[in-house]
Amino acid sequence: MDSRMIRRISMCLLLASVLSGQTGKPEDIPVLIAQITNQAMRFEGHLPDFICTRTTTESTGNGDKWKKQRVIEELAEFPTNNVNARYKLMKIDGHAPTRNQSGFSGHDTSLVGLSLVPDWIFSAKADARFEWRDRETLNGQAMNVFSWTVHPWFSMSPLGRKSYIVGFHGLVFASVDEAWPIRLELHDDGPPDYPMHDDTIVVDYSWVEISGKRLLLPARTIMQARFGNDRTFVRREAVFSDYRKYSADSRIDFGDAPQ
Repeated sequence: MDSRMIRRISMCLLLASVLSGQTGKPEDIPVLIAQITNQAMRFEGHLPDFICTRTTTESTGNGDKWKKQRVIEELAEFPTNNVNARYKLMKIDGHAPTRNQSGFSGHDTSLVGLSLVPDWIFSAKADARFEWRDRETLNGQAMNVFSWTVHPWFSMSPLGRKSYIVGFHGLVFASVDEAWPIRLELHDDGPPDYPMHDDTIVVDYSWVEISGKRLLLPARTIMQARFGNDRTFVRREAVFSDYRKYSADSRIDFGDAPQ
């Protein structure tokens, strides 16, 4: 065997070794899960007041083909560590809304708030069960992918009226280097009369800076589901932008009556 062949074989073996190390199962899964949990809950109690813009494209379809219905732009105001944001409707399809037009409510409105610090998955109350699935690349970054399941314990109001105690299951994509949860994929597990069906929700996170503090906050959410007895799917893809600190100059005027 000549030297060139030996070098080629050596390079192949080295490449196989490197790829194996990149795609192999992590050695200490419980420690890794603890790291991901710590990162997911790092901002609990430490989020500043902030404002952001949410631009939502709503479509309907059969799950494969979609027809765009409208694009809604809203301003969202989040008080300190409060997931109950206030939303102000700004535009519908690029125009100021008329008196009889409205934005969203219920499940979709609360999704970004619930995702700021996802304790409904990672808190001790949730008692989530994690299982390592694979290693993948997301937006050019290596990720450990875990499936997870949470028993029914969380109250949800998908139509903005009656509340239901639900569980969840889905996937979490966490960066290999620092165990930051970069994407959450989830499905509701509700009781038999739960009005949301065949739902899929995806939350993508990115780094933003608010008042000099670097925070991992939702950048995009996709919600797809059927409601009640309707066989048509509703899809809402929302992009969050222009995160900024709440202040006297940047506060949103909701038209509230003087106190």
